[in-house]
Amino acid sequence: MRNALRSLWREPRAPDNPGILWWDRWLVVAVIVTAILEGLLRDDLALPALGIALAVGVALTLLWR
Repeated sequence: MRNALRSLWREPRAPDNPGILWWDRWLVVAVIVTAILEGLLRDDLALPALGIALAVGVALTLLWR
């Protein structure tokens, strides 16, 4: 398992990688705003702060991709 992960980590990047584009940033902002609004406005969530934190964390990984 360790060798498989190491080989994936050492894979070369795509030669024509465009990087982070403007719509990537807007997508992350939209997901974060939606997660915050849902966490604040829904009454049936057990742990809204945890849900918001997880959604924001996952949204930020979109920039890393």
